[in-house]
Amino acid sequence: MPPEQQWVNQSSPIALLGHVHKLHCFFSGFPNPTPIWYHNGQEITSDNTKGFSFENFGKTLVFNVTAQHIGRYDCKFERHASIDRTFDIKLNAAPYWFDLPPASVNTSEGETVVFDCKTLGNPTPVITFYKNGVELRKPRPGENWVIEGSKLTIYDVKKGANGLPGDNAVYQSFQPQLLEEPGQVEAIEGKPFSLQCKFFASPQASVTWESPVLGGVPHSTKVDQFGTGWLLFEEVRRGYDGEYKCTGVNKYGSASTTQKLVVRIPTLLDPFAKQRMEHRAGIQMKLPCEAKHDPDLDVQYIWTINGRDLSQANKEIGGGHYHVTDDNTLVIEQPTQEDTGVYTCLVKTKLDEISKSITVNIEDVPQPVHTARISSCNADEPIVTIDFDHYEPADRIKPVEEFWIRYSVDQEVDQGKWQTYPVPLKALPHETVGESLRLVRGQVKILLKPFGTYTFQVIARNAIGDSAPYQIDGTCQTSQKPPTRNPSGVWLQGTQPDNLIVYWEPMSRDEWNAENFAYRILYRRKDEGGDWKSITVEDPFADKYTIDLGDGGARAWDKYEVQVRAINGKGASTVMPEVVEGRTGEGEPGVTPTNFRLVQVTSTSAEFEWDSVDPSKVQGNFSGYKITYWYDENSILDGELNHKIRKARHRRSGNFERNSVIFAPGVTRGTITGLKPNSMNYAVISVLNGQNEGAPSQELSFRTKEGVPTPVRDLRAYPMNNRHASERAVVVLKWHPPRERNGIITKYTVVHCRASDGNDPESEEFTNCAEPVDVNRRLTELRIINLHYNTKYRFEFAAHTGGGMGLLNSVDAHTLPEALHLNRGFLLK
Repeated sequence: MPPEQQWVNQSSPIALLGHVHKLHCFFSGFPNPTPIWYHNGQEITSDNTKGFSFENFGKTLVFNVTAQHIGRYDCKFERHASIDRTFDIKLNAAPYWFDLPPASVNTSEGETVVFDCKTLGNPTPVITFYKNGVELRKPRPGENWVIEGSKLTIYDVKKGANGLPGDNAVYQSFQPQLLEEPGQVEAIEGKPFSLQCKFFASPQASVTWESPVLGGVPHSTKVDQFGTGWLLFEEVRRGYDGEYKCTGVNKYGSASTTQKLVVRIPTLLDPFAKQRMEHRAGIQMKLPCEAKHDPDLDVQYIWTINGRDLSQANKEIGGGHYHVTDDNTLVIEQPTQEDTGVYTCLVKTKLDEISKSITVNIEDVPQPVHTARISSCNADEPIVTIDFDHYEPADRIKPVEEFWIRYSVDQEVDQGKWQTYPVPLKALPHETVGESLRLVRGQVKILLKPFGTYTFQVIARNAIGDSAPYQIDGTCQTSQKPPTRNPSGVWLQGTQPDNLIVYWEPMSRDEWNAENFAYRILYRRKDEGGDWKSITVEDPFADKYTIDLGDGGARAWDKYEVQVRAINGKGASTVMPEVVEGRTGEGEPGVTPTNFRLVQVTSTSAEFEWDSVDPSKVQGNFSGYKITYWYDENSILDGELNHKIRKARHRRSGNFERNSVIFAPGVTRGTITGLKPNSMNYAVISVLNGQNEGAPSQELSFRTKEGVPTPVRDLRAYPMNNRHASERAVVVLKWHPPRERNGIITKYTVVHCRASDGNDPESEEFTNCAEPVDVNRRLTELRIINLHYNTKYRFEFAAHTGGGMGLLNSVDAHTLPEALHLNRGFLLK
């Protein structure tokens, strides 16, 4: 539909200063044309700072008229340049004072008085002066006044001239009198400041200022028409502290006073790092505000939110939603989208104030929808229509993007669980945006399933997440029909030769389609192809059923065919179920491998062979061979062990720890590892199917070969005195037998090596090793002689079995010196 003009201002409207003015640019059409506004060629946006605002979806421009708003305005349309409009704003203004209206004046005879009635306006105002209600046009003889533009000047004032505007009075002459005692005053460094002395005098006094500080300090002075003298500083500095004397003088005398100026440090406040920030709802938010100020000035911190005082905002919300810490940080523990706004921290002293502001946008999930209802429910189609309305502020940072419908087929069954309709409703095509509110009015039609008592919820979603669900009142009940499908995932497997366990995935409540929903199981032996037998499972939540085949010729590992069909009060499903094959349970394997024999043995492993079996005789799924083995702990003991240890192990010998290894069905040779050296071992073999293990073979016994022992334990070395000089240096070694002997200990060997630098106890380099010395296997202590005095040695020790030499253990020792001198003068050698 082409655009058509509805309402547009005249091209040169008149705007009155200080009043609200509106420009209208209304056009109809489809799609709805929306203008873009310009002022003197610059686009006007919704976030500008020049006082503009919009109404009627952007078609009306609103502003408070000031001199800055004069000029050209354009409303332009992106796709319809032919309807663009231009306005030239003309400004009118009622007369107003340029500064302030002239005040009444107290003066004395002989002085000159000036009244300035400077005003502004459009058109230019005409100024007229009156005395006692009579217009002053032309002075009469003896009247000394002149009107020049907006000024009335009266020369050589005489007694009796009162009655001018403001009821001016003429007093007797007298010397200056001080009206106020100024005392001490304070100023902020870097700011303009003025000192003043108020004198009452007739005629008016002239005022002078004196101070040692004024030398070289930029300043100025003035006296106003009321007799007040001013000392003006454009920018106060720290060096301006001190005393200042002011003196008022006229022809009748003088008066003076002294006042002290104290310069204070200005209050400083670092601005926020950013002028705008986004913050996620529900996460604690902190806004710091710590100012630097003069230590002699009391400081006050005031937080405002959107112009409201913090305490007032807390009252409106209820409770302590906003909290200020001891360091003046504003804390919001659980911010929501309602906390979006401008936050200002104002810091005040009695002399100055400073503030900083930040715009905070809280990103939050939407509010729940405003209203929702079931507008229609067709039970036979079946289809339901849901209408809903959602309101939110038009300037919401994260507006609602879409709406989702959740439903429950039957709350008695679902127990609070909800399903989500997979197609959302987009918000944008259904929105209406006003000056402050955004309305989304939506309608959703959902195709339902039979035999449902449907309840519904509506959820609003934005970029942050989901709103709380809105529960719709009422239900939508649909008609009953036969099932439209059968259970999926059907399979079967027996656990015994006389049963079948049928498994399936139960159908959900929204697929029952009618009351009395159940499952019908049909089964028969596969090879016979006879009639189907039927069993009904009435539990709609069941996912398996065990069929007892009884004594009717059931066989192990027998093939069966099964169907599972959905049924309800309206009949069986409208589709035929799939035929699934399976078997009854497996029986005991009726065979045992023959000719089980030992092929090879080492200290830690053994290799076996056996004859294969006929898979058809296993009565099930032939899964392999199992070799079970164990060892006798008593068999690894030698005659050296304590009799109590031997007796304790004998009591436990009947509870052998058994291990097993499984080999594939096609294998007839296998090796077991991890055996203990020099131990008596036993092994049997059996057949496995999927569920059972066959009878084991006859027990096979064998002894592993001897291995090497582990290191000797607790090896220690003790330097000793010799028994006579021929033994030289002596070291005694002590030890315990290896923890794991892995055979029968035949002997020990020891080798001693001397350190390269024998006198250095920290030396770790050993050379000059002696030949190995054999030690009787029954010994646990050895005395080594003929060593060098005061020398470091390393002793390496090992045990031996029939399997060879075991792992080494070593210990270091430093021999004693050749002679030791005792305290009482004895010499030992």
